[in-house]
Formats: sequence, C-alpha cells, structure tokens
Amino acid sequence: YSIRLQLERNRFQLLKYHHILTAQQHLINQLQLIDSD
Repeated sequence: YSIRLQLERNRFQLLKYHHILTAQQHLINQLQLIDSD
C-alpha cells in the first residue's frame, strides 16, 4: 500500500468535493437572480 496511491485518492476526493461546492454555488447564484427579479 503506497503513499502515492493514497495521495492520488485524496486528490480525487478533493476534486469531487470542489466540483460539488462549485455546483452548489452556481445554484445559489441562480436562485438569487430569480429572487431579485
């Protein structure tokens, strides 16, 4: 079990998490636009 493999998995998790956060932020922005209209 190598450390490099662990790092790769961690990086993948971070990318996935970041993608989810970005999507949520986009959704919030859309809702605010609708709300302010």
